Amino acid sequence: LAFMKKVKPYSFNAGSGLKVMEFGCGPGRVILGLAELVSEGVGVDLSPAMITRFEYAIKSKGLSSTYRGHVLQNPNASELPKAYYDLVLSPFVLHHVSEQLSVLKRLVEAVMPGGHLMIAEIVGVELGEEEMRKKGVHAWLDEGKIDELLTSLELPNVKKVKVEYPTATAEGDSLSLLFYMIEVTV
Repeated sequence: LAFMKKVKPYSFNAGSGLKVMEFGCGPGRVILGLAELVSEGVGVDLSPAMITRFEYAIKSKGLSSTYRGHVLQNPNASELPKAYYDLVLSPFVLHHVSEQLSVLKRLVEAVMPGGHLMIAEIVGVELGEEEMRKKGVHAWLDEGKIDELLTSLELPNVKKVKVEYPTATAEGDSLSLLFYMIEVTV
């Protein structure tokens, strides 16, 4: 996955042995792809069915001592620990979240000083309101929207460190992506 290739350079602070959380992990393809870097990996999702799939993948790959799944009890992710993870991943999830500002705040707060939050979103998609509703999309995020959300958080120890716009192919369609890296400074 292109997302993992973008994440790996941000493991430089810890080498292997990173504490990593994937928000909206689904079956865990992204976080499980980082196994050689992870000492503790947590996949969180609102869907118990997705966590079941993630835990099955953990077991089948022999990673039960390193990884675990967690079903979020609150859609605003209020139960996430603070300043705990070296790396928090949010791959293609935030557009599904109704409370984007509060969730982004929780994700940033979960990152320890010196760590990173990496957000990936699909950009340039045009759907009508009904189609967005069917797909569970609350609001598309682009670089400007994430910038606005970060500014609204008014957190002095947070900075945007890198933004990229790669493309990917899914089901024969070319997609424009946004990779947005945030650092929580010391």
